[in-house]
Amino acid sequence: MRRVFIAINFPGSGKMFLEKISLKLKKQNQSADIKWVNPQSFHLTLIFLGYLNEEQINQTAETMRRIAPFYPSFILSTGGLGAFPDMSNPQVVYLDIRERKTACLQKLQKALNQEFIKNLKIRPDYKKFNAHITLARVKDRAVKANPIEIKTVYEFKVTAVDLMESLPERAGTRYKVLERFFLET
Repeated sequence: MRRVFIAINFPGSGKMFLEKISLKLKKQNQSADIKWVNPQSFHLTLIFLGYLNEEQINQTAETMRRIAPFYPSFILSTGGLGAFPDMSNPQVVYLDIRERKTACLQKLQKALNQEFIKNLKIRPDYKKFNAHITLARVKDRAVKANPIEIKTVYEFKVTAVDLMESLPERAGTRYKVLERFFLET
């Protein structure tokens, strides 16, 4: 069984932008017990599928190959900081992701979710989709996040989605692209 999910990966310049925000936030929150995400691991999870066997992974890839080309590429941009469940009691600190003008991201995420449930009998994570990039996980529940002001926005064109595997390692979780699926250009 492998732990897999569908994600959008950022280009190198996007990861550098996110790393700058993460470092600034880290500087504001030095005393807190916070686990910071490795900048090379920044991604936008569309659907967390959980633990799948090889047959389910192959079926997932087949579904992605069939669906992805029918969705147009789209533009995403960064927004403000947020936290789950909220900034006064953060467990996850994230950067909001927004879509410019279209609803392609939401439509793609919903279509994939429905397809996985209906045809593959895979039960993805049922949380309401909230497009975000996780920057940190707060270990000490007494911590209140010290937010920073984000004055710049990073914008990029999404042309593909990835089937990813989550690989836990001693130094932290590493993510591996199993297959990339291109959208209509």
